[in-house]
Amino acid sequence: SFPTRRSSDLAKKIAANLFNNGLSPEGRYAAVQACHAPGSDDNCILLVYDLIQKAEIGRFVPQSGWADDYRFPGDGTIELEYRKLGHFRYALTGEFLDLAAWKEAQLTCGDYSMALITIERILKEHEGKPSSELADRLIRAIDRVTPQIVPEHAKTLAMAKKLRGTCLEVCGDREQALRCYQEALAIDPKAGVKRNIERLTRMRKV
Repeated sequence: SFPTRRSSDLAKKIAANLFNNGLSPEGRYAAVQACHAPGSDDNCILLVYDLIQKAEIGRFVPQSGWADDYRFPGDGTIELEYRKLGHFRYALTGEFLDLAAWKEAQLTCGDYSMALITIERILKEHEGKPSSELADRLIRAIDRVTPQIVPEHAKTLAMAKKLRGTCLEVCGDREQALRCYQEALAIDPKAGVKRNIERLTRMRKV
């Protein structure tokens, strides 16, 4: 654990190590990002303090993960900075105000890990049935990051193939979707695509 201390009578211990922290230019606001602490309420928590008021004013787990730096507009929000992606606002309640911009940044600029996680979340939000236009955008994002996947991350590659297959189905390209599912299964027998393969194989015979 570590103490978060910024004044003579503001201190707090949490059950996690420190990942990083940030301080506003005038020294009024501070952010403290905790690391993983499985089983604890402090797992990956971001704490925000008003050092003049000597008060904790924000406590939440950022949906976008650990940031590289912080900005403090002083309007009830905090901005989390991510290199190559930009700044994204949260309300101090934890509401992700720039969620749409974050998703777009991940699709166009994010690394393969975060981009694929974002694509998976988008598909879940649409119950696996996004619009054809959105599915096409997701396919482009998958194709952008797939060459980045290192050989030892075979399960991630299988995930990319599975997601691509889902999007291709939406776009009406069943043959390419089936091929993606088969490739995913060949890479990872636990990719979760067997039923997809069986369904598309039956449809091919009709």
